[in-house]
Amino acid sequence: MRFYHHGQLEGRKIRVPMPLSRAADEPVDRGMREVYERLLRFADKDLFHSGEWKLLEIHPAGDETFADLLAYRWRNASEGALVVVNLGGRTAQGMVQEAEAGTSQSCAYADLITGNEYVYERAGIAREGLYVRLAPYQAHAFCVNAA
Repeated sequence: MRFYHHGQLEGRKIRVPMPLSRAADEPVDRGMREVYERLLRFADKDLFHSGEWKLLEIHPAGDETFADLLAYRWRNASEGALVVVNLGGRTAQGMVQEAEAGTSQSCAYADLITGNEYVYERAGIAREGLYVRLAPYQAHAFCVNAA
């Protein structure tokens, strides 16, 4: 079950206490609304309801900031998803383990938050991990498929 506060999907900043029951007029943040629409479509996939979930290990990528990262994935027979979040107040980098999907030679990572897509050789990801670098409190929400 997912919970969102009143106005969150429109990018509103003011949270309305339930006893007050009315909100100040704020403009809709169209960019934020588009991100939430993409994320809600992503979260509605069957993969998240019937796939296998796993918390992933993250190894260092040159410094100790990897400890600020959290990564988990879902997989089923036909698709995969990977979420990586920087919970710290500093830029963090790390090597996410077991981030590959499928059996093809390449994996495509389509980030639903930024709209960017990255293609990597599956063997390299399996051997070293997927390198990620995130600004404070930022995240990746990847659909992972064979490239």
